[in-house]
Amino acid sequence: MSEFQQSFTDTFLNSNFYFSFGISLLRLLAGFFISLVFSGVLVYLGVRFKAVEKVTGWFVAFMQPFPKIVLFPLILVFFGLNSFSKIFLIALGLFFTSYLILNSSVRSLFENRSFKIIKMFNVSQKRVTYFYYFKGLTRAFETIFKNAVGYGLTLVVVSESNFATNGIGYLIWSFWERYELTSLMLTILFTGLIAITLNYLIDLSFKRQRTL
Repeated sequence: MSEFQQSFTDTFLNSNFYFSFGISLLRLLAGFFISLVFSGVLVYLGVRFKAVEKVTGWFVAFMQPFPKIVLFPLILVFFGLNSFSKIFLIALGLFFTSYLILNSSVRSLFENRSFKIIKMFNVSQKRVTYFYYFKGLTRAFETIFKNAVGYGLTLVVVSESNFATNGIGYLIWSFWERYELTSLMLTILFTGLIAITLNYLIDLSFKRQRTL
């Protein structure tokens, strides 16, 4: 058996390989959910209260340019060496883009002429919520979900590269330190395949939603 075949077999038959990917995806899901909830709440409050929108806008403008990895030592001080510190870093990184996309989309809906026409004809709130707000924000949520897959997986790898005992980032850096290049490339390739699969499922879900 060649060295490549041996590395391929050792990597893909190792249960820890799949366990690490499962842990990373759970962290990504948790971080994404936290970021989406916080961005949604702040957008809603910003629509109702101008002061909230201004303060949130200043905070996003100030914090967004900073590389999130720079804040990781502070996050470790507050939350310790546990999974939540990694989830918080993922949530923080995804929050800014989620907020900006959602806030811009919501503002566009309110400033659209269709919104004024709907108010004139006194359409029921239930129909407005579904056909105007929900349908109108479909494309925004699709972009947010895809960003969570792309940028989110990057944050996962970064957060797990230090002080971790499992996860995709831990695997990548472990293989690199042991100079197991074949296993390293297979891990990166498998991560890319997961990203493609998730993007395909997102496309499929939102395409179906738009036809309803």
